[in-house]
Amino acid sequence: MQNKNVSDPAIMTESSHIPPAAFEGLPPAPGAFIVGGCLRDLLLQRTPKDYDIVCLAHVRRFAERVAAGTGGHLVALGKPGKRVYRIITADRTFDVVAAVGTSVEADLRRRDFTVNAMACELRSGRIIDIAGSRRDLQARCIRMVSESAFEKDPLRLLRAYRIAAMLDFDIEHRTAAAIGRHASKMAAAAAERIRDELCKLFSTPRASRHLSQMAQSGLVFEIIPALRDLVGCRQNRHHRYDVWRHTLAACRELEHMLSAPSGLAPGLRRAVALVQRTPDAWLLKFSLLLHDIAKPAVRSGSADRNVHFFGHAGKGAALAGKIAAGLRFSAAECSRIAFLVDNHMRPLQLFLLQVRRELTDRALARFYLHCGRSTPALLLLSLADHFGKDSRRYRTAGDFQDFAADLAQRYFTEIAPRMRQAPLITGRDLIHGLGLSPSPLFRIILDGVNQARLIGSVTDHRAAMDLARKIAFSAEKPEGV
Repeated sequence: MQNKNVSDPAIMTESSHIPPAAFEGLPPAPGAFIVGGCLRDLLLQRTPKDYDIVCLAHVRRFAERVAAGTGGHLVALGKPGKRVYRIITADRTFDVVAAVGTSVEADLRRRDFTVNAMACELRSGRIIDIAGSRRDLQARCIRMVSESAFEKDPLRLLRAYRIAAMLDFDIEHRTAAAIGRHASKMAAAAAERIRDELCKLFSTPRASRHLSQMAQSGLVFEIIPALRDLVGCRQNRHHRYDVWRHTLAACRELEHMLSAPSGLAPGLRRAVALVQRTPDAWLLKFSLLLHDIAKPAVRSGSADRNVHFFGHAGKGAALAGKIAAGLRFSAAECSRIAFLVDNHMRPLQLFLLQVRRELTDRALARFYLHCGRSTPALLLLSLADHFGKDSRRYRTAGDFQDFAADLAQRYFTEIAPRMRQAPLITGRDLIHGLGLSPSPLFRIILDGVNQARLIGSVTDHRAAMDLARKIAFSAEKPEGV
C-alpha cells in the first residue's frame, strides 16, 4: 500500500469496514481490535510500521498467534497488570495489550485524540468510531477526545502538535485552548519522552509552523523556558524582528531550503542532499531553534541601531548543550548542537572579511579544518539565520547566499576529498625526521600542514616536511631554540 498525499480528501474512506487483506498475518480472533495511529494511517492510505492491538481476553494467547502468523519474535514487556506483548518482524512491530475497561468502546474513550480513537475488529473488519474520528480525518483536524486526556498524560500536549505536523492537520480551536490551560503540566512529563516527541516533530517538513502555534499556547516555553526571554528582545537595524520572531523566521527558511532545494546553487543543493541523508538531520532544526538562545543575556546598547550581542554564540553553545542534556539528548547530540550554535556566525564573518577584501586562503583553511564534516550543515544553518533577519531584503540581495554556495561547492569538490586522504605527515615524522620531542607544538605544526594541504599549497610529503620544519623553527625561536 503506497503513501498518498494526505491533503487530498478523496483518499479518506467513509467505509464502515476494512478489507481483511490489510491485516495480513493477523488471526481473525473475536475480541481483538486494531486501534490508534495504525488504523488512522490505514484510513489515510499510509503504510503503518507499528500496529497496536487491544484484546478483551486471552491477551498472551492471541499474541502467540500473531507471532506464529507473522513469523515474528515475541517479547513480554512491562509489569503484571500493564503487560505489553511485542512481536517484532523484519518490517513491522505489533504491540498487543489488554483493553482498558470491559469493552473496546470504553478503551477508546480513554484515548488522546479522535483521529486515534478508532478500532477495527480483526474478525469482521468492522470499524468502531465513537468520537467522530473519520469526520475529523476528512476535515484534517486534531481534536481531543476529552480534556482529561491531558491530565492523565501531559505528554499528549506536545503530541498534539507532533501529530498535526506529521499529517499536515490543524489543531481544533477548543483543543488548542485546552492545551494552553494545561501547558504548565509539561513539567511532569519525562524528559526522555519529550525528547522523542521533539525528534518526531522536527523530523517533519512543517515543524516551524507548529512551533509558532506552540508559542501561542505557551507550550514551547514550558518545554524550554529560556526561549521565553527571546520574545520582545529587540535587535539592531540589520534585523526586522525581535529574537523570537527571527528564530521562527529562520526555522521557516531552513525548512524551505530542505524541502525545495531546486532553487539553490549546486553546492547548496549537495549540502541539502547530504543533510537529508543523515539520521540526525532533525538536530539541525533544533540547533537553529537555540542558535540565539543567549542573546537576551548578552544584549548591550540602548538605541536600536547600536544594539550588540557580543559573545552570544559561545554563551549560547553552553546553554544549548545544557538544555539538550536536560532533555536527555545523547552526549553526541549535545555536542553537535553546541558546535552548530557556537559556530553559526563563522560563515557570515568570512563573508564580511571578503567584502573588506581581507579574506585569506589561510582563514578559509582554518574554517574548513575546524568545521570538518559539519561544514554543509553549518552553511545551511547560517544561511537560514541570514534570511531570517528579513527574507524580503536578504533573499533578493543574494551576496551572502552566493558566498555560502561557493563555500559549499569548494567543500565538496576540493576540501572533502583532501580530508579523506591519509595525512601527509604524522607525529612520528616530527620525531624521527625533525628530532622533536612530543609536545603541544605538534598540534600547531600538524594543523599548519593540514591547512596548507586544504588550500593546495602543500601536496606531497617533502613539501609538508619543509613546512613543518619552518613552523617548528619559528614557533620555538621565542623560547631560545
